[in-house]
Amino acid sequence: MAISPFGKIASDTALIAVNNFISNTLFFNRTSPRWGFEITHIKNSGRSIATYGAEARILEEFTQRFRWNINRKIATSLNLKFGSNELKTPAFDNRNYLIRFRSLEPVLSFQDGTKSRISLSYKYDIKDNTLGALESARIHSLISEVRYNVLSSSIVNLRFQMSDIQFKNGAVNSPVAFIMLDALLPGQNFIWNLDFTRRLANNMEITVQYDGRKPGTGKVIHTGRAGVRALF
Repeated sequence: MAISPFGKIASDTALIAVNNFISNTLFFNRTSPRWGFEITHIKNSGRSIATYGAEARILEEFTQRFRWNINRKIATSLNLKFGSNELKTPAFDNRNYLIRFRSLEPVLSFQDGTKSRISLSYKYDIKDNTLGALESARIHSLISEVRYNVLSSSIVNLRFQMSDIQFKNGAVNSPVAFIMLDALLPGQNFIWNLDFTRRLANNMEITVQYDGRKPGTGKVIHTGRAGVRALF
């Protein structure tokens, strides 16, 4: 049987799972240290057979990124994104959704050579479900990131995000709301991450990660990870 990666998702019920991923990027002035922009199209589709029947997911995104380096230390960029996220489950109509989304994110960065980098951005997301209860979300986010290199052998990354979420129609504990709100809750949400990486030897790295979040009126959630990687 011939399968084209550019065609529609196969409908053969003998296939337990099939996935297609297509990504295209158009650059302009890519090598310029001063300014440039790029346009990216991504389409990720998949179909799987579960115990309750077939399920299909389609995610399609169009992203435009404009950058302008004011000087060697200060840089700005503007990210625009729109697309759709769809779930088709014939066995459970109440789980189906077709979310149209678009976002705007200006970013301001300051870089001190290779030693440190600080960035501040504001992101505005609009998400609307065109099926079921017609849920809608409006998300305002302030994001700050700090990256610091310690003696060329260690890297510290710190990220903090504050999001104000307005959610209308539907239940906040539904599968649609989970996707639209990125596992957060209506109201004020806080997310912070700390990542420390250190080179122990020429071919060994140790990484320690800490993630925290405060979703709406929910409790604070803490998550920690540690790992060792060998480089060959």
